[in-house]
Amino acid sequence: MSALGGGGSSIGADASSFLSKIKWDDERRKATLDGSFEVLPSTFYMGSFALSNGVQAVMYTLADGTNAIGLVNRFNPLTGSISNPKFFALGEQSTLGVETFSADVIPDGFTLQYTTAGDNLTYDFDFIPATAGTFKAQYWIGTDDTGDKIFDEQAIVTQEQVDLGLPVSFNVGNPYILSGGTVLFVRFTGIDFKGNSVTGLPYFVSKILPYKEVTIGGHVEAVSTSQTLYVGSDYAVDVTNGEVTLIVPLTFTDRFRVYDYKSTFSSTNKCIIDFDAFGQGLVKMTHRNDDIEFIYVENDGWYLNDIKGQTRVRI
Repeated sequence: MSALGGGGSSIGADASSFLSKIKWDDERRKATLDGSFEVLPSTFYMGSFALSNGVQAVMYTLADGTNAIGLVNRFNPLTGSISNPKFFALGEQSTLGVETFSADVIPDGFTLQYTTAGDNLTYDFDFIPATAGTFKAQYWIGTDDTGDKIFDEQAIVTQEQVDLGLPVSFNVGNPYILSGGTVLFVRFTGIDFKGNSVTGLPYFVSKILPYKEVTIGGHVEAVSTSQTLYVGSDYAVDVTNGEVTLIVPLTFTDRFRVYDYKSTFSSTNKCIIDFDAFGQGLVKMTHRNDDIEFIYVENDGWYLNDIKGQTRVRI
């Protein structure tokens, strides 16, 4: 189900005043607006191209249907760029279930306040409708609706979807990126929901992508626990508290480096790089001060460049 843009139409004097600000050039086939055009947090569509004002990032849908995120280059007007340009590296999809019990009916006008658990991009969520109608979702940063609004979209829920009793997917036309610990206030209106009348929470599952803001031109990721890689960078690994495994998923082919930055590697406290997704097994770093660069060669697989040992071999 596609999300539909919200908002109403100006009428009477307001409409006349607005139209008087638009001039059409038939020869150039261009319209000129005498003033600024402001919209609620949403997406601007130009054919198959979509530009979204998502929080902390500019989201795009390209003409070939692929998604993209704009670069972020922070600067100070007096001193220039604060650092190298940055981009958002996204991890694999996961889901966040606020409530998954759906035996009761939660009435129209549901509100919720919660704090984001991690740095994530939200692009889609599921809910189970109890009545048909125009469903509207609004999000604000803060504890109530006086904060900054980051999301305001609506969609039509049909009686057929209600009768099925299955989760309905709401495609977020304005994906938003928020750092962990952000307080959000949410309001759902227009329809009733399936949920838990005891807790007052509806069935609601949010689809998210974890992100890291990465500096172009060099990024160092400090690691002390096992994780799946999604940032091509230098990994400074500390195995003081035990073995660390770095899993390389099939979708990851960026150059990366792993090194023992606290001189803690040993035969018992080792760092393991898992290339099983590529059918290339494990690389075990067990020597004090190990330093290895990993490079993917298309159609040939992963190679390692042992910086300390000065050797380069295919894994």
